[in-house]
Amino acid sequence: MNCALCGSDIAKPGRHCSGCGSDFGKELQEKLSFYFSWKEELRRLNELQNSLFAGIANVSEKIRRYEVVLQRDLERMKASPTRVTKKKAGAKNKRR
Repeated sequence: MNCALCGSDIAKPGRHCSGCGSDFGKELQEKLSFYFSWKEELRRLNELQNSLFAGIANVSEKIRRYEVVLQRDLERMKASPTRVTKKKAGAKNKRR
């Protein structure tokens, strides 16, 4: 956004142009203040979003790697001769 009088970039809120010193007036100063506060909030939210995306990608990769470990353990269990067998339902020990 540029000053209408001199074309200088308006990089922060203020009452006067940093290039030519012209007075924007109170109303435009308030509007610039709102604009730059929203712009800053958007920047912070974008940083948060990027951080969240990176965190999600990190956890997804850990899950993927751990799935490989679990699958390997399950395959070993299948090949192991000391495999645990499931008891039949109803085959309970009876005391006499």
